[in-house]
Amino acid sequence: MKSFSAAILVFSMTFSGCYTEPRKSDSGHMEFYRQALPKILGRRATGYHELKFLSDATTSIGASGRRVVVQALMESDEYVDHWEIVLVD
Repeated sequence: MKSFSAAILVFSMTFSGCYTEPRKSDSGHMEFYRQALPKILGRRATGYHELKFLSDATTSIGASGRRVVVQALMESDEYVDHWEIVLVD
């Protein structure tokens, strides 16, 4: 009887909305840069306006926008300074 009760509980939780839908793989350009900046430049975004600028630049470039913007970030002095310190240690 306990296994039947457990099955009813799991069934009701599944179809009553207790479980949320999994997140989509791409939450947009702003979320991409929020996660990418610490990995590329070693720091969090300075604020909404920086993320908005990078997102708008990506959108205006087109299909290869993320690749172009990330390459531009990697050509910055801030990128070189961060990775010079990381790789020397």
